[in-house]
Amino acid sequence: MSKTREKYHEIDNLVKATKKVLEVTGNNKEDYHTFRIPKKSGGFRTINAPAEGLMEFQRLRLQQLYMKTTRPYFAHGFERGRNIYTNARIHCGKKYILNIDIKDFFPSCTVQHASHSTSFDMEPWEYAKDGVLPQGAPTSPAIANRIMASVDNRIVFKVKKWITDDVRYTRYADDITLSSNSRAIFGKATYEIIKEALATKGFKINKKKVRRTSAGRRLEVTGLAINSGKPTVPRKFRRNIRAAVHNAFHNGVTSSNKGTLEGKIGHIALCHPKEAKKLLTKLSKASVSKTIDKNKKDSAANDSAANDSAANDSVNNVDTLNAFTFNPFALNP
Repeated sequence: MSKTREKYHEIDNLVKATKKVLEVTGNNKEDYHTFRIPKKSGGFRTINAPAEGLMEFQRLRLQQLYMKTTRPYFAHGFERGRNIYTNARIHCGKKYILNIDIKDFFPSCTVQHASHSTSFDMEPWEYAKDGVLPQGAPTSPAIANRIMASVDNRIVFKVKKWITDDVRYTRYADDITLSSNSRAIFGKATYEIIKEALATKGFKINKKKVRRTSAGRRLEVTGLAINSGKPTVPRKFRRNIRAAVHNAFHNGVTSSNKGTLEGKIGHIALCHPKEAKKLLTKLSKASVSKTIDKNKKDSAANDSAANDSAANDSVNNVDTLNAFTFNPFALNP
C-alpha cells in the first residue's frame, strides 16, 4: 500500500471513530460558540466557532475533502498551495481590474447546495448550522469553494464568449476578481453575467463593494499591489512594520505583540522573503516580557496603532488571510 493510500486509510478510520463517539455521546455534536467581531466596513460579522470535539472532527473531514475532491480551478482561498499571492499573480500585466464581493457568502451556502457539490456523503450536522455553512467552522471555506466551482466556470465561459476573450478570473473566498486589457469588462453586461451566475446558487453581489480600477492608479488584488508586474505588499504597510520591529528591538516587546508582528512579517514574506527574513532576525533579538515600562509602552502603543492602520489599508479581508496556514518562505515568486 502506498504512503498516500495509507494516509487516506488513516484519515478515514479517524473520521469514522470520531463521528461514532460524537453520535454515541452527543457531546459537542451540534455545539457552537457564537460571537461577533467588527467589520472594517462597519457593523459586525457573526462567527460560529464549533466546540472542541466538533472542531477536531471537522478538521479531519476537511482533510478528507482535500484528498477526495478536485481542487476548484479558479479558487485561491483556503486551498492547498494557493494564497493571496497566487491569486494576485494571475492578474499581473493587465490594465483593468474588476473586483466584486459576494454578499453574505457563508450564510448563502446551504446544505442543499453542499450536498450536490461534494463527491462524498456528509450529514448536515457534520458541517452546517441551521441549514447553512457557519463562518468559523474549518470545513466551511473548502465546501463553499466547491459550491462555487460551477458558478466560477459559468462566469468565465460567458465573459469569454460575450464580452472579451482577453480575461483572467480568480476568486478568493467571497472576493471575485476579473482582469483584462479590454475596458469591456467594466460594462454592465459583465456585471449582469456575474449577477446571473451567482443567482443560480442563491448568491448576490454586494453592491457596496464593486470596484473598477484602471492602469495609472494603484491596482490591487487581495491587498497586494500588482502595478510593477508582480505582486507586492504596499509600501505603507511594510514601512510601519519596519518601524514597529525597530521599536521592539530597542525598547522590548510583549509576547503577544511579538506574535502579532511575526504574523504581519509573514504577510510581507509572501512577496518580499529577503526583507521578511531580516525583520524576523531583528525581532528575534528583541527582549520579550509580559509587560513593558510606561515610556516604552507608550512608544509601542503608537507603533501598534500605526501598524493596525496600515494593515487595514493593505488587507481586503483579514478573516480570510488569517484562516489559511502556510509557510511563506516555501514560496518561490
